[in-house]
Amino acid sequence: MIDKSFFLLYIVSFRPRSLRGVEESRKQTRFLGYGRTFARDDTVHGGTMSVLKRLAANLALGDLLQDLHRTIGPSRPVTVWKQTCSHSDVVIRVHDRKDLPGHILVIAIDCNGGVKEVLCFDEVPDRWALWHWRCPSNPEFKGDIPPLLDSARTQHWFDPNEICDDNSYCELRPEFRQRQRGGGFVPIGDPLA
Repeated sequence: MIDKSFFLLYIVSFRPRSLRGVEESRKQTRFLGYGRTFARDDTVHGGTMSVLKRLAANLALGDLLQDLHRTIGPSRPVTVWKQTCSHSDVVIRVHDRKDLPGHILVIAIDCNGGVKEVLCFDEVPDRWALWHWRCPSNPEFKGDIPPLLDSARTQHWFDPNEICDDNSYCELRPEFRQRQRGGGFVPIGDPLA
């Protein structure tokens, strides 16, 4: 029997020392789930979290997009780039950037839609230049990215060189996969690869 409490999301409110004496609405709220914690409010130990870090704190692509629509406004997808079975980059153009430093967001997600990294640019970076920035020692990636205006990483992030290794883990049997530029594997004929 599965313990149902494992699936519950507990909300715990507390006031860090740096916020004592500050109005109740400034209290920091943390969500606890699956053994992880993350801030859901702009205050972190008395400081201010950037809009990008607050968006990344959603940890799931669907939640991030809902938060983006609610707090920033409408956006539209530009493209999706798949790199190996365990990484995709979702490129989004924000119509009115408000507090964001740029109009383009590149949201790196894992195979389950977990947000690993959020990058902000003024223009869409070249796919292979972005991978060259992430893995500069990989000779199959070339190019330069436009100025990176802001970035945020979550606990889902790990070194991208690990997924671009020809010996990296892949659930696909060899006869059903193909090597991708830069390393790693994707299903044969994958249109996003």
